[in-house]
Amino acid sequence: LVLGNRDEIPDLTQEMTDTSLSGILIPPPTTGIKLEKTPIESLTPQILRLQTFDTAELTQKTGLVTLPSMLKLVGGTQSHFVQEWQLPGSGEQKHYGYAFQWFSFVIVAIVIYLVTAIRQPKRDNFVKT
Repeated sequence: LVLGNRDEIPDLTQEMTDTSLSGILIPPPTTGIKLEKTPIESLTPQILRLQTFDTAELTQKTGLVTLPSMLKLVGGTQSHFVQEWQLPGSGEQKHYGYAFQWFSFVIVAIVIYLVTAIRQPKRDNFVKT
């Protein structure tokens, strides 16, 4: 099983033809809680690493004009872009996690109730005079 030669970089030449894309304009992803400002990292001159999608910061870093929306490609377009993606945090795994969390909570609550309800409090022996 040969996985490839890691000493050579593959030739990734692109065709210089016009490409048409079709998709839906969606708002950029938002961050729920942002604790600190994370700068845009330049991995190479053409590759950037973003922790959050901030159009103003991206425009400042690249000098390119960015729009306040993104193009989500629709299936069926003949292009080299990967279109089979799923939103992070969606799908059935998230629902299984929530179900497990709540059923575990119910079981623990029942066990605590049974332990406290069944256990008899210690009574002191009172001497009747």
